[in-house]
Amino acid sequence: MNEARCTEDGIVYDAMNFSRQYPNDLGWKRRLLQCPECGAPAFFRNASPNGRVPCFGARPHVLGCNLAAYDHERYGRNVGDQERVEARSGGKIVVDLRYGAPENRFDGNPVSNFLAPTHSGGTGGRGFQPNAPTSCRPQSLLRSLVSSPDFCMSDWPLEVHGLSGISVRDFFIPLPAVTAQYDGQLRGFWGMLTDVREDFRGTLWLNGGGRNNISFCLDARFLDQLHSRFRINSYEDLAGAYILVVGKLRASYSKEIYCVIDELECMALQFE
Repeated sequence: MNEARCTEDGIVYDAMNFSRQYPNDLGWKRRLLQCPECGAPAFFRNASPNGRVPCFGARPHVLGCNLAAYDHERYGRNVGDQERVEARSGGKIVVDLRYGAPENRFDGNPVSNFLAPTHSGGTGGRGFQPNAPTSCRPQSLLRSLVSSPDFCMSDWPLEVHGLSGISVRDFFIPLPAVTAQYDGQLRGFWGMLTDVREDFRGTLWLNGGGRNNISFCLDARFLDQLHSRFRINSYEDLAGAYILVVGKLRASYSKEIYCVIDELECMALQFE
């Protein structure tokens, strides 16, 4: 989409004029954007060397928004494992942070269908074993979080990094809902990135919104791996991407909240 509203000043900007602001203003206002029609969280992408012009996007648009179809066509791109989580009825989900390891899935229904029982009392899935755990990686979990509201609010138990007995809905926290109350707690923080910046040390900061929203800190030693794994040509590509990070929240003395990405295996990205 070519226009977006800034929640700080209430102005509806067109993308080209927005890109011409002073760098500090641009860096701040791009974290405070929304769709001018439906009010969905929006993002800005600057011009790129390959000829892309400055543009806005938003996701997820409110149902019926006229700008939704345009954004879907313009930004559709997926990276990584595209499987959704599948869970065995009565079992638990074990989060596997070993990148490249095979997931322990079975031929059942995807998580969004919640394994509806058959008339005979089974689930209808081949190889079904009651109460058996399901092992899955962050990439599959992120895809399910993005595509299935039912999964986000489910009571399925999780096991991750020695933490067990916590439900999906209590462990996975949407970025707008992350507050300092989670300080020091291990959680899965997920949602849309608004922008990315690199500080003077080469540390990458992936931002999930305005000043009170969570940011993710990625040390410079991981940047080559980040580029190769997710096929990133420019940090502008990360604006509007979905992210999931399994880690502990930290709160600074200035009340900013952030999460350090200790290993790249603890995160997933989805471009869509």
